[in-house]
Amino acid sequence: MSSGEGADPGLASARRPTAGTNAGDVARYLLLEAAAALGMEFGAIGLVEGESVIIYAAVGEAGPRVGERVEYAGSIAALAVERGGVVHIADVARDPRTAKHATIAESAVKSVVAMPFEGPGGQWTIALGSRAPRADVLGVDETTYLNMLAPVLSNLVERVYREEQLSRYAFYDMLTELPNRAATIGRLSEAIAHAERNGARAGLFFADMDNFKMVNDTYGHPFGDKVLAEIAHRMRDTMRRDEFAGRLGGDEFAVIFPIVRHDEDLIEVANRIIERVSAPIDFEDIRTQLDVSLGIAVFPEDGRTVEELIAHADVAMYRAKRQSGSQYFWYNRELEEDVRLRHELSHNLHNEQIGREFLLCFQPIVGTTNRSIVGVEALLRWLHPSMGLLSPKRFLDVANSRHLTTMIDSWVVRAAFAQARRWQQLGLRAPIYVNISAPRREVVQSVRDGVEFGEIDPTMLRLELAESLAASDFEATQAFVHDCRENGLLVGLDRFGSGGLPITKLARLQIDFVKLDRDLVGTLFSSAQATAATDALVALAKQFGWFVVAEGVQTEAQRQWLEAKGVDAMQGYGVAHPMTAVDFAAWAASPSRF
Repeated sequence: MSSGEGADPGLASARRPTAGTNAGDVARYLLLEAAAALGMEFGAIGLVEGESVIIYAAVGEAGPRVGERVEYAGSIAALAVERGGVVHIADVARDPRTAKHATIAESAVKSVVAMPFEGPGGQWTIALGSRAPRADVLGVDETTYLNMLAPVLSNLVERVYREEQLSRYAFYDMLTELPNRAATIGRLSEAIAHAERNGARAGLFFADMDNFKMVNDTYGHPFGDKVLAEIAHRMRDTMRRDEFAGRLGGDEFAVIFPIVRHDEDLIEVANRIIERVSAPIDFEDIRTQLDVSLGIAVFPEDGRTVEELIAHADVAMYRAKRQSGSQYFWYNRELEEDVRLRHELSHNLHNEQIGREFLLCFQPIVGTTNRSIVGVEALLRWLHPSMGLLSPKRFLDVANSRHLTTMIDSWVVRAAFAQARRWQQLGLRAPIYVNISAPRREVVQSVRDGVEFGEIDPTMLRLELAESLAASDFEATQAFVHDCRENGLLVGLDRFGSGGLPITKLARLQIDFVKLDRDLVGTLFSSAQATAATDALVALAKQFGWFVVAEGVQTEAQRQWLEAKGVDAMQGYGVAHPMTAVDFAAWAASPSRF
């Protein structure tokens, strides 16, 4: 047998296992012994599963890591299985069996010995390698040694496999097959400790799938589980050596980078994840597509503990969400106020707060020609005990993270119905437009309950959904619109013209009104193209027979142009600012309101 010259000295000095040692330690000891005996620097034992080899035990710095999936096709393991016995490649760059395979020829390993053996779960392999080509061929004694090792390994991996399966139940998420929250936090703690010891940097991505709840609500949880499993598979496939992906819970994932040498490396991975994960997903003749928002935090500058890094990556992720559509955002000091605010709001935003501290303000909507009142838009506000009056931009992302948006939408619907009933008793008929966060059937049920309880015309409440949300899940939007019409409820698109819905889909939506995007109205007269685009959108809406409201109107010139184009109504600071219900009743009764 080889004298072991050139082997890693640390490999031969392993402590012999004693009684009670777990199977994984025994497997590592045998790998150390075999690598040292054959003059190799690393060793690995893996199970062939589909198109991958899953590593169950490993030693040495140059080889794969435990839990890593190595591509099976063209690998040394595949060669050994194909031959049905020991395979030795003295120089992988020159040997015709491996030189043509880039995954082998371009790796740091230059000399490899592999042998297949049978075990639980199917075909297993042991591979031993070195970073330098081996001068001589494998001797008879060495081959005999490996063949004698095969039955020992076969018995051993039964224990390794059983222990690993038990470990998977404790530390792996069964749905996605990614490490679970406990394992992910443990790995992040290890990465921080390693970086601190070596004066290095470690990185964390906090990833969240936008509008995933809509997928569950529309197609059911079994379909949503399949989508999550596919997302996890794609995320795992984007990982390189030493990068780690885990599931924190729900549709939240983490990616850990034990070593960060350059910020550009993180940007490259972020773009790779976004491109891969946000691609369309097809299941059961249904195509869905989700955006992913990434928050990035780096040790030590963005936090020195697990809790700090997760909190800071989380708040950066929510800033990415505000930018809409598969974005990443780096944590920075300017977000510290957001961290404090999110922590306090998350603590304070409980179910019982809804209805006690929330209130509605109302912005009038008037006709473009005679300026008669045609409705009001309900605007949600939170009268926070210590922070004062908060707009939805300050707290809706927190509510979304706590899955409270459906409850908030339902509260707004009930509160709007109650206000419409009070105004009706005063002789004031003003339909209320309510912007909802997603096309959910629970909102329609709240409307149905309000009609039955309040004995009020359902057309007094008009639901609007942002065009971008309608575009993100058109099938759910169609079902929602159908439910609204079945219950006599008027429904339309907010921020019309902000993009997302092609004309072919717009023609299939049986909506009643659209509200021109305020940014679009604000560009009137800024250029010939901007004015022409607004003109075309108004003409399209009128052709479809929709009632058209222009948002963000501020000047008389805008009003005159909109009136000439046939826009039915308008709202904005040029009409009136948002006001309380009492102030609106007084404003509506005033003959000098304009």
